[in-house]
Amino acid sequence: MKLNEFIAQRLQELGITRSVLVNDFGLAWSTLSNIDKGKPIGEVTKQKLALALQCSQGDIQACLAEAPDERRKGGSVMEAIEKLDQIVREEHPETVADEDDAGEYGFAVQEQIEEPLPLTVEEYRQRLKDLFLRIASNVSDPYDHMSTLTASFGKAVLDILVKEDQDVR
Repeated sequence: MKLNEFIAQRLQELGITRSVLVNDFGLAWSTLSNIDKGKPIGEVTKQKLALALQCSQGDIQACLAEAPDERRKGGSVMEAIEKLDQIVREEHPETVADEDDAGEYGFAVQEQIEEPLPLTVEEYRQRLKDLFLRIASNVSDPYDHMSTLTASFGKAVLDILVKEDQDVR
């Protein structure tokens, strides 16, 4: 569901209008117009929408994830994974774990991939947090290597999504 459709549905369920979003929650009319056009929104807007619509930011993010990203310039998910892996290995080879010892991320990702998808948004959110913490625990100083940490986490999530997608087919 697109974000503008989700907003319309929640407004109807709550019995309020878009004017309430503007007047009571500080959203601008131009922001609502940009949402209708499918343009990206910032974190503050997500927070305001979640508060106004009485939902989680995860609900807002789920709608945004379904929308096509106009900034993407083609390429497959696997190409993106390979590019992220190459960047991590080139820029910070000292933070890349020895694959023979503990896997590409310093722990066995295969165990994560084999688990079924969680049933709730909260369970999924918790699994993502756990995955990030496992990866971060293998980096000597996460603050000094934030780009590496972020790239490793992104690659791990993409690996899991690709594996789940292949299992479905």
